[in-house]
Amino acid sequence: MAAAQRDALEESEAEGGEAGSEQGMYRHMTSAHLFKLLDCLLESHTFAKDFNSNNEQRTALWRAGKHKHLHHGSETSLRYESICLL
Repeated sequence: MAAAQRDALEESEAEGGEAGSEQGMYRHMTSAHLFKLLDCLLESHTFAKDFNSNNEQRTALWRAGKHKHLHHGSETSLRYESICLL
């Protein structure tokens, strides 16, 4: 994985850095850090999915006036970010 990351970085630099700029900060991260980030995103996705599935808890929070904290889009957003990272 590290060799592939190094090759991609070298290709990006050879092409003037245009392709690498699309990867943002990811191209500067080690494989270990990328996998750790992916693990965190997937864990957050699981938490958001479980939270969104718990109607009783969400209703109780809504009734308590905490409706600003109910993020329906978090689950989808986290899944999208995980896929982009891959």
